[in-house]
Amino acid sequence: MRRVIAVDMGGTNIRAACVDEHGEILSRHTLPTPATAPVAVGFDALVRAIEAARTEAGSEIGAICVACPGPLNTARGTIEHPPQLPYWRGTPLEAMLTAHFRLPATIINDASAAALGEWSFGEGRGTQHMIYIIAGTGIGGGAVAHGRLIEGRSGMGLEFGHTCIMPDGPLCGCGLYGCIEAYSAGAGMTRRAYDAIARGDGAAILAAAGDNEITGAIVAHTADAGDPAAQQIIVTGGTILGIGVANLIHLFDPERVVIGGGLTNMSDRYWSPFRAAVAAHTLPPFAGVGIVFSGLGDNAGLLGAASRALALG
Repeated sequence: MRRVIAVDMGGTNIRAACVDEHGEILSRHTLPTPATAPVAVGFDALVRAIEAARTEAGSEIGAICVACPGPLNTARGTIEHPPQLPYWRGTPLEAMLTAHFRLPATIINDASAAALGEWSFGEGRGTQHMIYIIAGTGIGGGAVAHGRLIEGRSGMGLEFGHTCIMPDGPLCGCGLYGCIEAYSAGAGMTRRAYDAIARGDGAAILAAAGDNEITGAIVAHTADAGDPAAQQIIVTGGTILGIGVANLIHLFDPERVVIGGGLTNMSDRYWSPFRAAVAAHTLPPFAGVGIVFSGLGDNAGLLGAASRALALG
């Protein structure tokens, strides 16, 4: 039975796993990501996580794939300039892995990996046309069409969170204005909360946070407690995401939309406006597309990296 090493490398943790061809995780190992350290230090941590997962599985490995935060360039095998990993700009990670392990190795955008994981082993199995949305601190996505992952020329296809929904909308963390992420993501809703406080409308949000930083979860809790300003932020977030998903349905004509990420834990105060917006903004010929939450959770990216590695080895 074929086995590969899959890695989900984020700004907080490096998660490495040995995975077989059926998507079963045979072993896993997690290390903190030395995100602000030089590349040599980070690469050493990555190697140690991979070696530990391989040793724990006790298996021969066919290939390695690392799911990385973007921007990256899969054509060149390089991490370009990810905000979470400031020292990794222009790092030829694919070549470094191949040289060190003497195995086929590749990299993949983390949102694309999650989409591939859901399509290969999760809620997208059996479809030929699927959209995946990751909704958490940020908003990302991936798409499968005719049974193939759409990645674009450099592996950054379907940067859904940074599509413009309101040209004169608020500033997004990416530097553009009116992005879906600026309204619907955890970080975007946090910024909207600070805007409300600056206007004098966010006293309840400020009180709920106390000595802690305001987060999307605090805004949601304050909304559930009945605060009008917080409720408006949450409802708007769900509505804007729903309009964006309706746009994707028109663009890709998918069989299924799968949604993952931390915001799947939000209450119906977010998801009811989302569903209403999808219904209101979807043309009749496209109606009835199944929209489901992820079945793989945090393992989606890991299993997507495994799927890509299995295609190599």
